[in-house]
Amino acid sequence: MISRDDKIKMFINEIGDIKDANLKAFATELIANADDYFFVVPASSSGKYHPPFDLGDGGLVRHTRLVAYMARSLAESYCFSDYDTDCLIVAALAHDIKKQGNGDTGHTVWEHPELAREYIVETYNKQPFSISEDIMYKIANAVYSHMGKWGNEPRFCKGNTPLPMPVTEFEKALQAADYVASRKEITDFKCSLYCDWSIGNKSWRGMEISRRYEYI
Repeated sequence: MISRDDKIKMFINEIGDIKDANLKAFATELIANADDYFFVVPASSSGKYHPPFDLGDGGLVRHTRLVAYMARSLAESYCFSDYDTDCLIVAALAHDIKKQGNGDTGHTVWEHPELAREYIVETYNKQPFSISEDIMYKIANAVYSHMGKWGNEPRFCKGNTPLPMPVTEFEKALQAADYVASRKEITDFKCSLYCDWSIGNKSWRGMEISRRYEYI
């Protein structure tokens, strides 16, 4: 069992990047109530996708943090407002939060963007947050469409129900951040923040979770 505080510590820098206090509180609840597996599993269960540093224990955390970094950078290049930048960071933190479904299935589930959208809505409805419903759905719908063509075109769906394509500039920014962060050309992920915790028979003492990235 991973404590609430340890879950938040995994993303302390990214949550700290959110300037709006209400969006910061919303992001904190999304992370604090995520399934334990989210903090343990690789970003790609098959090992076919994502750069090497995403494939070990805690790889999904590392991937999510890099998506948040990319999202913030894209928001700056798109001249997003500070508030929209905060919203995009929240979406980045939540985009794969149901990667293996509503429990540790041991593999990526096709419908994870839809499940993440439902989780965002449920979290919003469980307690009062001083953000509008429109903003909540803006974040949730960006998460729902973050797979882009890989969740929509028949050659990728392979019989699964197609997921929506990103339409708005905001949705496209999240999809682009996830796509770039998943490229195998990203070869390193150095870490400077450490956290000690355990789950089941595994222990991550001094688990590395920083923000320096290298590219080739």
